[in-house]
Amino acid sequence: MVDRTPLLLDLAGRRVTCVGAGPVAAAKVVPFATAGAEVHVISPTCHPDLAAVATHHERQWQAGDLATTPPTWLVVAATGDRAVDDAVHAEAERAGTWCLRIDGRGPVAVPSVIRDEDLLVAVSTGAPALTKRLRQHLEATLDGRWADAARTLAALRRGAGRLYPARVPARPVRVMGLDFPNPVGLAAGLDKNGDCIDGLAALGFGSIEVGTVTPRPQPGNPKPRLFRLPPAGALINRMGFNNHGVDALVNNVRAARFQGVLGINIGKNKDTPAEQAVDDYRLCQDKVHGLAGYLVVNVSSPNTPGLRDLQHGDALDRLLGTLREAQTSLDQQRGVTVPLVIKIAPDNSEEELAAMAEAFVRHGIDGVCVGNTTLERPGVAGLRHGDEQGGLSGAPLKPIADRALGTMAKALDGRIPIIGVGGISGAGDALDKRRLGASLVQVYSGLIYQGPGLVGDIVRAW
Repeated sequence: MVDRTPLLLDLAGRRVTCVGAGPVAAAKVVPFATAGAEVHVISPTCHPDLAAVATHHERQWQAGDLATTPPTWLVVAATGDRAVDDAVHAEAERAGTWCLRIDGRGPVAVPSVIRDEDLLVAVSTGAPALTKRLRQHLEATLDGRWADAARTLAALRRGAGRLYPARVPARPVRVMGLDFPNPVGLAAGLDKNGDCIDGLAALGFGSIEVGTVTPRPQPGNPKPRLFRLPPAGALINRMGFNNHGVDALVNNVRAARFQGVLGINIGKNKDTPAEQAVDDYRLCQDKVHGLAGYLVVNVSSPNTPGLRDLQHGDALDRLLGTLREAQTSLDQQRGVTVPLVIKIAPDNSEEELAAMAEAFVRHGIDGVCVGNTTLERPGVAGLRHGDEQGGLSGAPLKPIADRALGTMAKALDGRIPIIGVGGISGAGDALDKRRLGASLVQVYSGLIYQGPGLVGDIVRAW
C-alpha cells in the first residue's frame, strides 16, 4: 500500500512526466495523480497501476521530448538505465523544471531561479525518498508567490511537523522580558503572511518572526526576484515586501494555534512617501500589537527605495519617538507589554552604528536585530546570478553581519539585547554571534541549505 501521508500539495492541473514505468515508478508517481496531477508516461511498457491513471506513450524517451511536450512541473527519471536517466535529468535541468531520480544515484534538480510555477515538492513515498536539497526546499522556500500559495501553505501548516518532528532540547532564555524555549528563531521574510506559523514552529524554533507586512497588500518587485547561489551557500533576493497586507496577516495569526513567542515584522508600502512612512508603521503597530510577542520595525531592507534612510538622523528619531509613545499607550490600554525591536542593515559604518545605538538607548528601544541582507558581494564574483541586484544573504554575509553585530554590542554595552542574524550555516556560526554579544539568533538562508536539523544543532551547542 502506498504511503500518501507526506503528499502535502493540491496538484490540480500540474503535469508530471514519468520516463519509465516499472513498479517502483508506479509506487512513487500514482499518488501525484491521486493528488490531481496530470501524469504522462513515456515507456514501451507500463505498470498496470500507472496505466490506470496516466496517459501512456508507448515508445522510448527521445532527446528533446521535454521541449516538445506541454510544460511539465516534475519529471521522474525511472528507466533503470543510468545513461538514459542521466540524459533525462540533464534535459530537465536545462528546461528549468524539477527532476526526481528514483534510482538513488542522482539528485533532485532545483532550479536556481525560483519561478512562479516552482511549487514545493513532496514525494509521496515518505521522507527517505526525499533528497537533502528537496527537504531543504520543502521547509525553506516559502514566500507566497504561487497562485495557489494559500492551499500549499495551509497544507504545510498541517504537515511540516509530521515530516520533521522536532527533536530540539529545551534551552530556555529570557530576553526582553519574554521567555523563549530556546534561543534560535526563524527570521522574518520566510513566512511573510503568517500562513504556516504552526507548521514551522513544529520544527523546533524558539520563536517565529512573520512578515515583513505592510498596511496595504503589494505585489513586490518584478520576477524573477529570488536567486540561489549554491556554490556560495547564498541567496540574492529583491522581493520588495511582497505581502497580502496587515489585515490578512492578522487573520492568519488569530487562526494559528502557536503558543510560543511570535515576532511580527512591519514595514512601509513602497508607494508611501518617505515623510509619511511613520504613519504606515503606526497603522501596523496598532493592528498587530495585541497579537505579537514582540514587534520588529524593519528599516533595513535594501529592496524598498529610501527605506534605509529611516535608520539615520532626524528620520530615525521621529520614527522611534512616535512608535515608543504609541507602544506605551497601547501597552497601558491593552494590558500587555509588547517589546519594540528595530532591525538594521549590516552595511552601516562604525560611526553610523554608534549614532544608532545612542538613539536606541535614548528612546528606550527594547531590542536591536542585526541585521538584514547586504548590498556588498563578497564571495560570489563570477558565480551564476552573482551580479543580480538585491540583498545577499547566506554564508558570505557572515563577516559583514558579525562586524556590525560586534560594533553595535560594544556601543550598547549591555543596555539593550541584540538578536544576531546573518550568515548562520552551522552551530559554530551561531556561537560566534553569542560571543559577539547576541542574546538570540535567527536563521533563514542557512535553513534552506542545511535543512531543519540546523535548529537542533544550534540549540544543543548553545
